Amino acid sequence: MAPADQRNRRDGATAASLAGGVSTILLVLSWCLVLGWWLAPSGSRLAGRLQPLAWIPDWAWLLGVAGPASVAAIVSYRAATHRRLRLALAAAALIGPGLGVLGREYGVRGPLPAPFVRVLFLNAQSSPATQAEGEVAMFEALDPDLVIVANPGWLAPTWRRSAQEAAIDGRPRWFIHWRNPVLAASLHGACVIRTVMAADDIRVVSVEPPPTLAARLGIDRILVVDLPSDPGIDREAVVDRLEAGLAKSDVATLDSAGLVLGDFNMTPRTPALSRARGRLRDLVSEGARGWMGTWPRERPVLRIDQVFGDVRRNVRIETFDPGWGGHRGFVIDIEEDEGATDGRPDQS
Repeated sequence: MAPADQRNRRDGATAASLAGGVSTILLVLSWCLVLGWWLAPSGSRLAGRLQPLAWIPDWAWLLGVAGPASVAAIVSYRAATHRRLRLALAAAALIGPGLGVLGREYGVRGPLPAPFVRVLFLNAQSSPATQAEGEVAMFEALDPDLVIVANPGWLAPTWRRSAQEAAIDGRPRWFIHWRNPVLAASLHGACVIRTVMAADDIRVVSVEPPPTLAARLGIDRILVVDLPSDPGIDREAVVDRLEAGLAKSDVATLDSAGLVLGDFNMTPRTPALSRARGRLRDLVSEGARGWMGTWPRERPVLRIDQVFGDVRRNVRIETFDPGWGGHRGFVIDIEEDEGATDGRPDQS
C-alpha cells in the first residue's frame, strides 16, 4: 500500500473519531438541557431565586436544545460508529420541549361549528382616552357575546357613551357595567359584578352573565383574577394569600367557578399556578389557535394571562392585539350548552 493511501486512511479514521467525540459532547449537552427543561418546575420550588426557571417558555428550551442537537446530527454522519443511534438521540431530544410548545404555546384548533358563545378578555392596563374609541370599535367588530376587561381606564366611560348614542341611533345596544377594576359588556343584558377579594395587590371579581347568556354558556359565574406582577415576589406565597382570601368569601376556591380569566403573572409551567387552578382545565392548552403569547403585547413571548374552566364542551381560543397596553387579549369561543335557547335580545 502506498504511503499516501495509508496517510489518507489514518486521516479519515482520525476525522471519524473526532466527529464521534464532538457529536457525543453535543448530545450530552442536548440531553442536559432536556433534563433542565424537565426539572425546571420542580427546581423553581426550591428557593425564591430559582422560581424564574419555571418562567422559561417551552419555545426557548426547544431552541436551546435544537442548536446542539442539530449540529450533533450533522456531525454524526462523519462518525465511525453508532451513527443511527446518534441521529435517534438527536431527534429524540427535541420531542419533550417540542410537545411543550404544541401543548402550551401554539395550537392548530380549527373553527367551531355554530352555535357557540364568544367571550373576549383583556387586561387593558388603564387605556387612555385617545385609544378608547378605537378599542370599543375593535371589540364590537369581533362580534362577541360578552366582553370582560380588567383595568379598563377610559374604555369604561367611552363605551358607556357609545352605548347611549347607539340607543338613540337605533343600533344594537351594549349593556355596560363597570365596577373597578373590571368592565363587563354584553348585548344580552346587564352583567352583575361584585368584588370577591381585594387584598393589597390581589383582586378577584365575580362576573355573572345575564340569564340568557348564562344558559347558553352553561356558566353562571366567571371569576376575574389579577395577581401581582413583581418578579421578586414568591408565587407560592401569593397563592397562599389568594387561597386564604377566597376561603373567607362565598367563592371558597377558584375551581368553584365555571370559568376563570385573569392576569396571573405566571407562566403555564409555574407550580403555583397549577395549584391555584385546582381541578380546572387549562382551556388555552386545549383550544389554542395560533400563537398564545400574551406579554409583552408588541412581541408576546410569554403567556401570563390564563383561561381556566370546567367546560366539557369544545373550546377555541385565539389572541388579539388591542393596540395599547402591555397585554394581548383572548378571543374565547365556547360551544353552546345543549338545550340552551339561542337569541340576542330584541334591539328594536
